[in-house]
Amino acid sequence: MDIEVFWQYVITAKHLNFSEAARELNLAQPSLSRNIAALEQVLGQKLFMRRRPLCLTPAGKLALSKISELWSGYENLLLEVKALSKTLTGTVRVQNLSFLPSGLNIMASVSRALEEEYPNVNIELIDFSYSDLDKALDRGYLDVGFVYALKDKPPEFSPDVYLVEKVQSYDNEMFICIEKSNPLANRSSFTLTDFKNESFIRPVGAENEVLYAAFDEICQAYGFKPKYETIGSHSIHEYYMQSLKGRVSFFSKSMIEHLKIMPSLSSGLVFPELDDVRFILSLYMVHRKDISNPAALAFMEQLLNLSAPQGTPQTQDLGVSGGGVESNDGCQTV
Repeated sequence: MDIEVFWQYVITAKHLNFSEAARELNLAQPSLSRNIAALEQVLGQKLFMRRRPLCLTPAGKLALSKISELWSGYENLLLEVKALSKTLTGTVRVQNLSFLPSGLNIMASVSRALEEEYPNVNIELIDFSYSDLDKALDRGYLDVGFVYALKDKPPEFSPDVYLVEKVQSYDNEMFICIEKSNPLANRSSFTLTDFKNESFIRPVGAENEVLYAAFDEICQAYGFKPKYETIGSHSIHEYYMQSLKGRVSFFSKSMIEHLKIMPSLSSGLVFPELDDVRFILSLYMVHRKDISNPAALAFMEQLLNLSAPQGTPQTQDLGVSGGGVESNDGCQTV
């Protein structure tokens, strides 16, 4: 039942007249009568003796006293909650989203929303790898962490300890990254099978396992198993330039756009787009269920609010159309 019905009852009891009460409430009189009747049904008692003028029953007098107290408490609650946004202080420790090309945009949006709603809450960005995320949350080094995972396949954390919530999903084109010296670079169009005999570089790190597991599934839908050569470099220059050495890699559209604004890294590369392959990318927020830091709760509120109104970006099934094969698998990439 809408709490406004309680206030409507208080006004009706004051006037002892439905028409006058409806006028003060700016409500149609039949609607007010229905609402009061619904309240009586919930309470199981008549609140008015229907005569002219109306008269409160014993249950009506008791209800008026209790509802007046309830409404006063409700109004105080609204005032206190509104004041909280100005008085809440503290720091939320958040995993740095710089491992995602869109991470800076996401964090900037949340920061603006948080500053507007809770101006005295600060965000501290901390770097932690995926493999250390649970330890960081358990030991209090982090309040909120992030992971990426396959479409509709949330990352596995103990459900008794952690809460995993989807923040955003993306439908993204897939690009291959090859050196200009590679014979394939001279082609005008590409499909994934063009690269079945190539060796793909695979950086070490647990955060990459989900991505490459998804890529394996896509390649298998095309009828081949990709060959990998593991590299351990975390230097962006070495990763994108020196580490290729005749091999290939694959990226999302957002990563390619990030690379193209860095000519020193991309000048010797070609980025063929695979029109028939798309990635479904999902970003998840992870935190402990027993989290009590008010600043962290405020941060998570704003993050989820930013995602919810637009209705998480439309997620589409991954269609692998080459060779007439269809797949509903997806992944998130960085």
